[in-house]
Amino acid sequence: IIYWKQFQKIGREYVFLGKLFIFRNFVRFFRIDNKEMFNLFIQGLKDGEHEIESEVPVEEIPEMFSEYFGIVKLKGKLKKIGNRYALFAEAECQAKMVCDITLEDFTETIKVEVNLSFKTELKPDKSESSKKKEEAVIKISPDGKYADIAEEIREIFAVSLPMKRIAPKYRGKEFSEIFPEYDANSVEGEVSNVDDRWAPLKKININ
Repeated sequence: IIYWKQFQKIGREYVFLGKLFIFRNFVRFFRIDNKEMFNLFIQGLKDGEHEIESEVPVEEIPEMFSEYFGIVKLKGKLKKIGNRYALFAEAECQAKMVCDITLEDFTETIKVEVNLSFKTELKPDKSESSKKKEEAVIKISPDGKYADIAEEIREIFAVSLPMKRIAPKYRGKEFSEIFPEYDANSVEGEVSNVDDRWAPLKKININ
């Protein structure tokens, strides 16, 4: 009887772990398929030019650089001809960086141009994999409502982070203006004000 109860207890634990595993994968599935994307609504769009405007939280764009936070805002025009699209837009997002000079944190709005030429397909054509493609192929949602440009948005913002990161209030200033205490003239002044008792040491010539 004791062994049977222990067996039942172990069985219940395995059932619980199994349910937990299924639940986690269920949540993960919906997080990836329904949240982590930057969607453009394309269902029912007629051929021609259309105004577009979209806002997506940074955390919903997979592998977005950690410097970015808040909302990615996109505004521009989308031109459609058949299943081919041309996007001409501007996007912006806040980025938190560290100043190379003072090591202070500062926030700056990064603005980028988003110019994409692509076509949409429910299922990518494997026969074209060996051909050179002049335009990107963007997969659309199964219901045909959205085209996901998250990968393109992420790449554009990734290369738009400045290599040299200087806080706006220090740009265009000399080092002596930012750190006057380390200015060459002020250092010489401090040396000249050395106590007279140490003056003879200045005359010592060390070869």
